[in-house]
Amino acid sequence: MAYLMHIGFDNSSRLCRRIYYFEYKKVKYKLMQNNPKKWCDVLLTIIGDKESNITEQIAYNTAGEFLSALGWENNSKVKLWHSGGPGGRDFTLRKARCSMFTFPRVPFGGYSLGYDICRIPKIETLEQKTALALFREAFSSNNHFLSFLFFWQILEVGKMNPIGWINKSYSKNK
Repeated sequence: MAYLMHIGFDNSSRLCRRIYYFEYKKVKYKLMQNNPKKWCDVLLTIIGDKESNITEQIAYNTAGEFLSALGWENNSKVKLWHSGGPGGRDFTLRKARCSMFTFPRVPFGGYSLGYDICRIPKIETLEQKTALALFREAFSSNNHFLSFLFFWQILEVGKMNPIGWINKSYSKNK
């Protein structure tokens, strides 16, 4: 049985259009922007149909990677979560409508307009994927201490010496 998966997300940079259809890493999505003061935005995808063999975990991981890259490119706060979704038989992304509305999880701080999804960084390694996910979480966190820890972990992703890098950077730019 097919399942219409809703992945809720907040994005502080508003896109040019309300609806986008795209494919990222062989998973087809429908991105729908809602009123950011009232409801979160949503990525819709079809899970469990016989043609695609896309599992829920693959769709969620791919959406997280795409939203991490989008947040990096647009310098925006992005947070995502699984919102559920209805099951059924005859789902298509064109007919799909958002049926799971959840509240935004990033505090409203004003939005900038005019962004697009057509240009995002190409993620080629696991280290890049991990660093972008950590950046997304650090940039969208409501807790300054947690943001600091996420940013610190980014420095450790490439197996660098973060303390040495900070001391070297600080000595150059006092």
